[in-house]
Amino acid sequence: MIFDLILDEKAEKKRKTKGTNNDSIWMWYPNQRVAHLHRIKVQQSIERFRYIGYPGSFRQPVYHSYYRKHIVIDKDTVINWHGLGGRVRMNINGHEHDITTSTAVLTKGENTLLVSIDFSDTLPALHVDSDNKELLTGWLVSIDRNSWVSVESMKEFNDLSSDPLTGIEDEYVIKPDKIEESHNAHIDDDNIIIKKDGYVIIDFHYYEIGYVTFIAKGKGRINIYVGQSKEEVFNIAEEDFEQRQIDWKELTEDYEKITGCTHATKYVLIKASEYVELKDIRFNAYVTPVEYMGSFDCSDQELNDIWYMGCATVHSCMHDFFLDTIYRDSLPWALDGVGAMIASDAVFMDSKTRRQQIISQLMPHNSTKEDLGVVYLDFQLYTILGFECDYTATGDLEFLLKYKEDIYRTVDIYCEILDNRGFLSSENALGMSFFPDWGVNESHGPDVLGTPTYAQMIFMHVLEFVADVADKAGDKEKKSIYDDLAMSLRNNIINMFWDDERKLFINGFDRNGNVDNHVSIYAQAFGVLYDLVSDSDYKSIHKAMVETRKVRRNLSINFAWEMMAIAKLGQHEDVTNYLKDMILPIISSGDVRIHEDINFDKERTLSFYGRKFGKSLCHSVMGAAPVIGINYGIVGIVPDKDFNTFRYHPHKSQLEWIDAVIPANDGLVKIKQKQDMITVETVGEVCVRLIDCSTQEGKDIIDQEGVYIIRL
Repeated sequence: MIFDLILDEKAEKKRKTKGTNNDSIWMWYPNQRVAHLHRIKVQQSIERFRYIGYPGSFRQPVYHSYYRKHIVIDKDTVINWHGLGGRVRMNINGHEHDITTSTAVLTKGENTLLVSIDFSDTLPALHVDSDNKELLTGWLVSIDRNSWVSVESMKEFNDLSSDPLTGIEDEYVIKPDKIEESHNAHIDDDNIIIKKDGYVIIDFHYYEIGYVTFIAKGKGRINIYVGQSKEEVFNIAEEDFEQRQIDWKELTEDYEKITGCTHATKYVLIKASEYVELKDIRFNAYVTPVEYMGSFDCSDQELNDIWYMGCATVHSCMHDFFLDTIYRDSLPWALDGVGAMIASDAVFMDSKTRRQQIISQLMPHNSTKEDLGVVYLDFQLYTILGFECDYTATGDLEFLLKYKEDIYRTVDIYCEILDNRGFLSSENALGMSFFPDWGVNESHGPDVLGTPTYAQMIFMHVLEFVADVADKAGDKEKKSIYDDLAMSLRNNIINMFWDDERKLFINGFDRNGNVDNHVSIYAQAFGVLYDLVSDSDYKSIHKAMVETRKVRRNLSINFAWEMMAIAKLGQHEDVTNYLKDMILPIISSGDVRIHEDINFDKERTLSFYGRKFGKSLCHSVMGAAPVIGINYGIVGIVPDKDFNTFRYHPHKSQLEWIDAVIPANDGLVKIKQKQDMITVETVGEVCVRLIDCSTQEGKDIIDQEGVYIIRL
């Protein structure tokens, strides 16, 4: 089965014409394009959906900017300028041009240009074009006329016709895959006649954001309902639709093209009040252009399907950001985004989406503890983990240090609300709660209004990472402070929350300050990932993780971290069985994306949040789980903290063969395994550290391009 549209050779792609012009450039204040894209996403979701929950304080878009440049030219030169919106005032050498003017001649010699853009309702971007290439570089920008920084630009947006806020998605035209159900309708290939009160339900197979089009004539009215399930589109109660269904049309006797609204769509129901003739029914899907740089194939087709279904789920949610879902809320979330980033880097290595996701989640300038999460106290910890993910993938110190003050400020705010034991506690945080995921239940916890162990572990790791950032930035005092806090927290976690008799982590403290001795998945998983568990206790920890499945009602968005931990524990067979147990029923149901919440009793449900069709059947971080689980736990390869470096820990597989490709920022790792026979090929500047194995030459580090035979 093909899960991702871009892998379907039969799919018709409508290429977008992207303007290019090497003599011009769009520019804007750093991060403001992302802030405005975020604004647009929020506005679109408010229009599309009936119910949205989106807590958090984010960096806001601004609607004015000031640009300046000083240049010496050797001849008179024409310059043209435009704004994306608002009033654009160009001042050249002290002379301000009329706002209806957009061209001037710069005279030979020194020229000072100052541009003011205000009264805008969009990104206050500036477009400049000139034959003199020096006029396209070296611009500074400010939002207060006091602090000036270098402008931001993107090569995709240089021509005047290329709006920087226009999405970069390709558009695919999808034909119906099958008629799922019909009533009082005659179907002849691509031509459909629906009679009085009849209908057809069409399945397009792929589940994406897009719009349905068709040509129709007849009499009476047709109603068009789109959605992610057959049950949803067949629903007749308007208030049960998560997506606002406003598509209806009065028909005429002449054929006309009908275009629906942009929604998350796999199914469409077309219903006739009297009579309608339909043809050329199509679903036009918006898909972010990426390349499958990574791949996984093995002798077990079920595992192949699970991996590619995970990839397709992550890819479907890539629209400027890693959206939580395409269904609801269809917005970037810090927690969901980190897991999606890790999986995406194992397949697509898409830095643009990753960085836009991170930037979108930054808190406002001059943030206070009130901005931490508003509802979810651990929200911003995942934003910092996003920076770690980017640095691991790219090794780009410049990007990391560009945001060091934001990173420091976020961590310092968390430090302001630590209790007297050095723990993050809801009691000190204005009543904000923690959010492990939707799998938390009251009987087994942890208490989201208490002091959960897992959150201390994440904060400890964040402190360790930020200490490393401070070290790279040369901020010795900051490094010392964060190092000390991290070490103290590490010790306190072990002393307070490790149950030495059962050899596992307890939940933490409840909201009343009492010890919560219950065991949940979160503390075990993060304890393993952040090296709080010794190798000798791996078996007891894994046993505890498996035991939690007996009391959990549902599997939720920490599935990706659970997969990482199980893989690190060396429980390869459990990775395989767990993935099959939870995901094969979804594939069998006919769904092609991984749900945001999976019941342990395997029952397919559509309700969530107490709403009939509230559950998203395509959730980015849930799609990340099988990609990560298979790469880490079955192939055995994990990105190391050093740039372009991997740890490879192969094992004697029950699979007949494995063929995997893992992308790096500057190369690839290709692994072929047939039982105990393994070859590793590295392409580019990639380093592979071998664990419990070596090359035929006896090396345990591969740091030169080539093909190597591995001995277990």
